[in-house]
Amino acid sequence: MDELFADLDDAARLALDVALGTAAALGDSQCGTEYLLFGIFATARGEMAEVGELFVLHELRIERAIQKLREGNFNGAEYDGDPPLSRRACVASRSKRFDGTGPTGVFEMLSGVLEDDASGACAALRELGVRPEEVRRLAAYGTRHLSKDEAAL
Repeated sequence: MDELFADLDDAARLALDVALGTAAALGDSQCGTEYLLFGIFATARGEMAEVGELFVLHELRIERAIQKLREGNFNGAEYDGDPPLSRRACVASRSKRFDGTGPTGVFEMLSGVLEDDASGACAALRELGVRPEEVRRLAAYGTRHLSKDEAAL
């Protein structure tokens, strides 16, 4: 599990830790991108908190969206640790900065969880009435994938 945290900055580590703990607490057998989305906004500070406020992405709303999406898929098992990351969540947690420097941060992680429209994170956003492409655009701006002018389009 330590290798998951190796290339993450402190905020991304905390978000991943919260995601894993939430998946286990809810009795899910895997920690998918929807849990990473939860972890990112549950621990959000600074600019990421502003993104959360803009789209009203509060912990309770995201948790309810996850529960609605996962209805009938929970096995109710008790875990002696954290459930494994899903393939998509594993890839998202390893999203690199566009220039290849520094550790992965929460904006890179958010960009990674929203990369695939079929991801649990995108499904949770749609459940909340939020268009994933709007959050994706702000995540890209946060990772500096877009200039300020490009992000305004």
